[in-house]
Amino acid sequence: MAVVPPLWSFGVLGPLEVRRDAVAIAVPAAKHRIVLAALALRAGQTVPVERLIEMLWDQEPPSGARATCQAYVMRLRQTLGDPDLIRTAPGGYWLDVPKEQVDLFRFAELVVQVRETPTAQGQSALLHQALAEWRGPVLADVPSEALQRDEVPALVEQRMLALEQRIEVDLELGAHDRLVGELRALTAEHPFRERFWASLMLSLYRASRSADALQVYRELDAMLTASLGLGPGEPVRRLHEAILRKDPALDLDTAPRPSTTLPPDIGDFVGRTEEIALATELLVEQHPTSAPILVLSGPPGVGKSALAVHLARQLLHEFPDGVLHVNLHGYSISPAMTLTQAYGYLLRALGIASERVPLDPADQELLYQSLLTDKRVLLVLDNAADADHVRRLLPAEPRCAVLVTSRSDLRGLTALQGARRVRLDVLSSGEARALVAAIAGQVIDPLAGDELASLCGGLPLALRIAAANLSSRPRPDVAEYVAELRADDRLAALAVDGDESAAVLSAFAPSYRALKPDAARLFRLLGLVPGVDFTAPVAAALLDVPVGTAGRLLEQLSAASLVQQYEPRRYQFHDLLRLYAVTTAHDEDDEVARTAALRRVYEVLLQTAEAAAELLHPTLQRMPRPASKRESSLADDLEAAAWFDAEHPNLIAAVEQATTVAPEYSWHLADALRGYLSARRLDADLLSTTDTALAAAVLAEADGVLPWLRNNRGMLFWSRGDYPRAVEDLTMALAEHSVSGDRIGAAVAIGNLGVVHLELGDLDAAVAFSSEALATSRELGEQRLEAASLVVLGTIHLERGELDDATACLTEALTQCGQFGLAHTGAVARNILGGVCLRQGRIGAAFEHHRAALVELRRLRARHDEAEVLQNLGATYREAGDYGQAVAHCERALRLAVETGNLRYKADALNTLASVEHLTGDTRSAVAKHASALELSRSAGYRQGEITALIGLGRTLAPADGVLHLEAALELARSTGFRLREAQALSVLAEVELALGRFEPAAWHGAGSLEMERAMGLARGVASGVPPGEASTPRQPDVTVGAQDGDVSAR
Repeated sequence: MAVVPPLWSFGVLGPLEVRRDAVAIAVPAAKHRIVLAALALRAGQTVPVERLIEMLWDQEPPSGARATCQAYVMRLRQTLGDPDLIRTAPGGYWLDVPKEQVDLFRFAELVVQVRETPTAQGQSALLHQALAEWRGPVLADVPSEALQRDEVPALVEQRMLALEQRIEVDLELGAHDRLVGELRALTAEHPFRERFWASLMLSLYRASRSADALQVYRELDAMLTASLGLGPGEPVRRLHEAILRKDPALDLDTAPRPSTTLPPDIGDFVGRTEEIALATELLVEQHPTSAPILVLSGPPGVGKSALAVHLARQLLHEFPDGVLHVNLHGYSISPAMTLTQAYGYLLRALGIASERVPLDPADQELLYQSLLTDKRVLLVLDNAADADHVRRLLPAEPRCAVLVTSRSDLRGLTALQGARRVRLDVLSSGEARALVAAIAGQVIDPLAGDELASLCGGLPLALRIAAANLSSRPRPDVAEYVAELRADDRLAALAVDGDESAAVLSAFAPSYRALKPDAARLFRLLGLVPGVDFTAPVAAALLDVPVGTAGRLLEQLSAASLVQQYEPRRYQFHDLLRLYAVTTAHDEDDEVARTAALRRVYEVLLQTAEAAAELLHPTLQRMPRPASKRESSLADDLEAAAWFDAEHPNLIAAVEQATTVAPEYSWHLADALRGYLSARRLDADLLSTTDTALAAAVLAEADGVLPWLRNNRGMLFWSRGDYPRAVEDLTMALAEHSVSGDRIGAAVAIGNLGVVHLELGDLDAAVAFSSEALATSRELGEQRLEAASLVVLGTIHLERGELDDATACLTEALTQCGQFGLAHTGAVARNILGGVCLRQGRIGAAFEHHRAALVELRRLRARHDEAEVLQNLGATYREAGDYGQAVAHCERALRLAVETGNLRYKADALNTLASVEHLTGDTRSAVAKHASALELSRSAGYRQGEITALIGLGRTLAPADGVLHLEAALELARSTGFRLREAQALSVLAEVELALGRFEPAAWHGAGSLEMERAMGLARGVASGVPPGEASTPRQPDVTVGAQDGDVSAR
């Protein structure tokens, strides 16, 4: 299952509100609220920077307003925690969310739907729903004069128009008594809106209060004359005259209603606006040859019958000859209604006396069809078992219409009778809260209401039962009831005492009992499957049957609405149905059978995960395990990535579940999943699965497994910049591998220690570790490990300024990558070669290598490494003099670094952005970015970033302050062996001392820099203080190897 993105919700129809997955996010800074409000009002459209500046400062923008506005956007992105939410466009920014996630656009869409809705009931429901989006004065907490002047009045007018229309529609529906009080308040609050006065007059007249209605007119006339010197408008005057003459046209329409056998509607019905609109359109449309048929399908308890009755009652006026409802009891404790019983019921409803109903079904059908001839009747066939259950009840008269409800999707009716289908899903959290509040008779706290909705799975039946139970308590407390549901048997608790039909279990049992044995067994066992969804291969593993057989059984369960196919070939449970399946499995299948089924599932998941990992991360050294005999269905790395995208939530759940069922699968699944999680920067998931597997391995005393898992965790800490914990885990892994005699595992740990020590600034240790890893890999014939080790050594040579040696190592690594198909390691090697070329002054070659690396990393979706390549491209554009492209690439790198949580990448991007700003004269911003990079680098122990930030500050600060930073940079570069940084520090120090008039030290440092440049083969200017030296040295690979072919974070 693909990673589900966060659900954002923005509110402007009241105080500014932002929610992520229903959790409120505070935006405390007033200027940030202004920017967000401006973007939300135009969600999905570019808002020019000039317009944002006007919103922020009206007609008096400060100097540097554009840069300040950009800073506000950057900080707002940080506050929201999703850099991609606010997109940069030419000349402005735009909020990248669907319009339905902003209350303003939901309101507007509902108002549009009103114009397309034929019934007053439907219009009223839509208008009430639209106006419920308003929470108070528009953007009351957004202090922008321009916004309040230019935007708010139009929005307020839209609300007033909708409110006027809602009141008029409610008057049409006979709500005059309850409207009087509301209209009194509205006329006082908005005295010049005459439609409110007119509605108040009509309400009073229909409530048999003609004198009061006339008095209201006199009050309006006096107020307008005193205030404006004018009388009421023509519509109000005509209404006044009609009241005086008691015009019958003012009376409420009390025409006879069509006959109906419908049960009562539910007074607290909520939601289903879209379904009602679609169903209405389909049912009222007349066809020349056949009656329209609509099937409402969905799982038990989702509210199919309630919607059918509610909808049918709204359509009474469309079917003047009647609306007939019959409960066929297809899924019920009672026996299903036979055809003869159904005909008897319908004939009696059509006026045939019981004694005149024919006995023969054929005669019954003939009489039934003749009675419907030339009639316009809506037939509601509720709770049908299958297509045959309703087929002979379908009217031949084309002016009629048929509404069917069933847990089955009745595909046969679609195939043979042309039925249309509408599948009902569970209620949204807002609809669920509204339903509970209506039944319980109290305002529901949003957080507690959302949790109750989640426990009830959004299922209307479960929510109604929960609300009924709440309302029966002397002091209803939703939070307390939620706690009880969590603690108790939820299925048993969702029942009303003394009413067997009002229980969730009673709704589910008939559907389960109707299944054939194989489908019933699959239903039970699917409840045990870890994760959020499942596929036919998983179902096949549960039953130990061919995939085709499992697919057909899943189709049966889907047709019965016991599982839902929400994407092609992917299925999921409704939450309460899963709970019912689990309960039934524990009742009917013994532990041995359940465990065997789960082990088969783990094996299928592991075999596919290993095959996908091999395609995506061929140099990822995984812990030993017997080779799988199962042939992989994955054709290439793109299919492998798609499989991981869909399945990784289920794999994570399987790691956890397997600890108590089959622990060995816990650590093997975690190990197979590691490369994908690392590449996607799902660090929290990676740490969680690794820790879970480690705990399982310790409990199982699986000593050979522990060092592999420690290595995995150590490289996660390295990628996060947590060097002490990385060294601790890797050192322990090396010791444990050495004790067990696992030379490959030891070589992996040794190579990774080289990676960490390089970034700690201990180049001597890094060379020693990396050289040993290379020698061992060659001795053991581990070519993939050898390629990764060569990339690490190439990086170290580059940092030491040994460009020829770096080129040799990287070229050899590239050859091996091509030979063995190591796409990711090859991309990393090319990125580092780009850094070598830049320092040699070969800018064209540098572009070629970096761009090729970027293309490959994007194809592999290696976001962790993409950030560094983007940053290196930014540095290369800077050297080419294209500062606009340099900034664009570095800003993208910075966004990715923030998203992936990598402090080092963030420091590199900040340093390079600062260097461009220095060149373009924005010294203040350059100093701030270098200072931020320095703080980040020091907190992470990232020496290269620290030295680069110190050099940048030395260049941008006043010379007297700059000298101190440059001397610190020079000392740190010399103590760590970063000779490239040392040469750059000398060059910039010479310039600053020259500016201070210190000619002798300037000459000495300049000569030192020139000598180092020549010795290293650097192009002139690379260490001169012009920024090429700031191009970060690409990161070395984790020789485990991790992120793709290895945790190569090419930097």
